[in-house]
Amino acid sequence: MFYSQQRINLVSFIRAFVIVTLLGDLILIVGCAIVSKPDKKHLKVEEQNIDDLSYSICERDMTSLQTLLELYYTHHKYYPKDLTVLIREGFITEKSSLDPWGNQYMYEPIYENGSSEAYNYLLASSGHDGTTGTTDDITAPINTERHDFKNKKLIIAPE
Repeated sequence: MFYSQQRINLVSFIRAFVIVTLLGDLILIVGCAIVSKPDKKHLKVEEQNIDDLSYSICERDMTSLQTLLELYYTHHKYYPKDLTVLIREGFITEKSSLDPWGNQYMYEPIYENGSSEAYNYLLASSGHDGTTGTTDDITAPINTERHDFKNKKLIIAPE
């Protein structure tokens, strides 16, 4: 008799455990469905975070690009005519000449009067809209007045 009483208690315990587990799973499924239901406010916050991340990546990439431009200058004593020169010479890849939105970085060498070798440059990104001269443009992080498109004073190289 004692043995069958233990067996009944064990079966009851197993039944109760299964019921509690199933109820827990049901609560979890319903809770996840309620919590994961996207609302427009939440989606706007995620879009803003993605934009912030893209801007941070763009600034980091431009800092790297500026470092490589300075390395090029150290080797040649002038800046390249365009970013394809850096690609051809192995300083950067074709992908690294694009901003996070897939647009070519704006790069313009600056020439002294009568010189065909650039002594400085302007570097920026047109931002997520891909249009230059708008509020989302990003200037290079290590910009001085001489590296700024807003104060742009270029002298075209003689051909």
